[in-house]
Amino acid sequence: MLTLTLHLQSELGYTPLQAGLAFVPYALGFGALSLSWNHCPQRLRRAMPIVGPLVFVAGVTLVVLLIRDHGHPWAFLPLLLFAGAGHAAAYSPLIAQVTSLVEPRFASAISAMNSTGPVLAEVIGVAGLGSVYFAASSSADGLLLVVAAVAALLVIATTCAALATLDRAGSADTSR
Repeated sequence: MLTLTLHLQSELGYTPLQAGLAFVPYALGFGALSLSWNHCPQRLRRAMPIVGPLVFVAGVTLVVLLIRDHGHPWAFLPLLLFAGAGHAAAYSPLIAQVTSLVEPRFASAISAMNSTGPVLAEVIGVAGLGSVYFAASSSADGLLLVVAAVAALLVIATTCAALATLDRAGSADTSR
């Protein structure tokens, strides 16, 4: 999101206020799905942490491809709504699944991990991906490199999550 904000300002001429307001649909998508995901059927809720990152990557990739070469102003906003919903589909159900596996006596530890983990990931992401963005020859190239790196990381993480889910489901079936 940092690199997208930088690109909106440096290449597309958005003011800082306009660039910030561009992320309102993202926040709306995240907020709406965060509040409503638990009303979905159970089988869909179990799949959300796996499907969510892929939806997020698809939305952000389409945003980048649309705006990279001075695309239509503000036409990317619905895609940010989609990406925000994908982020929430991954985050909220995953937190619920992880905390449900922990004994109540470890509630404070899992709460600390749920708070610290995302902050640490944000710091590493801003430093690492920001460096990739600024090392590129142009803002558009940097944006593409960052999206490719994020996509690769999320596909790897999603694959690991899917395999862990399959392993857990397989071990539950054999214990019956």
